[in-house]
Amino acid sequence: MSSFSFNFFEPASPAETPAAASLPPAATLATEPAASAGVAVTDARSLSLAPASSYACADFAGGLKRRVVEHDEVSGCSGRDVVDGVYEGGAKIWECSADLIEWLGSAEVPPGCTVLDLGCGAAMLGCWAASIGRAAHVICQDLNAPVLNELAAVNLLLNGGLGPAPGPAATLVAASWHGMAAELEAAACAAGAAPAGASKATTTGASPLAATLAGACDYVLASEVLYREEHYPDLLSIITRCLKPGAGVAIIGSKRNYFGATLGGSSLAFVQFVNARAAGAARGDSAAESSDTASTACDAGSVAATSSAVAADSSTAAAPAPARSANAGERAVLRAEIVRSIEDGKSMTRDIITLRWAGDAAVPA
Repeated sequence: MSSFSFNFFEPASPAETPAAASLPPAATLATEPAASAGVAVTDARSLSLAPASSYACADFAGGLKRRVVEHDEVSGCSGRDVVDGVYEGGAKIWECSADLIEWLGSAEVPPGCTVLDLGCGAAMLGCWAASIGRAAHVICQDLNAPVLNELAAVNLLLNGGLGPAPGPAATLVAASWHGMAAELEAAACAAGAAPAGASKATTTGASPLAATLAGACDYVLASEVLYREEHYPDLLSIITRCLKPGAGVAIIGSKRNYFGATLGGSSLAFVQFVNARAAGAARGDSAAESSDTASTACDAGSVAATSSAVAADSSTAAAPAPARSANAGERAVLRAEIVRSIEDGKSMTRDIITLRWAGDAAVPA
């Protein structure tokens, strides 16, 4: 595994900024056109890729294959870990992806489920979901379109996730989290204002993003995405809007602390952030609920949830099945829990976090 380093805030020159021309632009959402800027959705099976045998690959956790590629081999990434606003290290695979795949193992994933690999980079979590043969739809999202086209899609191909229909559908989403959160929140507002019985196509406007993701995901998987606290409001908003209401589970692998940048991100900080929102919602604390998006303008009702204590289990927690439905009338809020901590003596502590709908039982030991 590569050591973790950052080179944040290095501006990208126009020549370094990757083009997303190979991904068709998403149609704008009628209720908030600006929210769709920079969001693109495509069927990964429509890409023209070379045969799997033509790519240099190596073994990864869980019997998966990964394409061997360096930063400077991905269009526009210039050999750096991060180009702010353009590229977020997607050509490297960090330790927590392997942690999650090993922990999930042969989890009892229900047939026909939809899985989102959020901030996917090389999309090894999406590849795991595709390879187990029970996911009907695997969605891989990254900020950088060339990472999706040149790395994520290839890894899906290498691991059997891009077979012909009726195999699992594979969708690539190129977007910033801020753009995704804004579009999903706008779609939720539109759905809330729609007449009773309106179809999903009507309530989500013309947005492929909302039609693909809103309330559709049984699982949201993510690895090494918690290193910037400024992203937490958008990240939580996306997870909340994408998970099936009352029935989806998010699972995140993260280091306990991230060094090399004074951004304050950590697994503990994120767990505290999520549970403070849940506790604030239970108290009716609008300030705690605010997430710098339109969510507070769209939601109504109350929550009978309390914050969950951070519990670190350093042994072997079982991989979770989707949570039970929330009680009728409750507002959809999530609470977070650390279900496993990993100390290997080689790097900093790494945690596995689950986000479940408030009121559901803890992950079984």
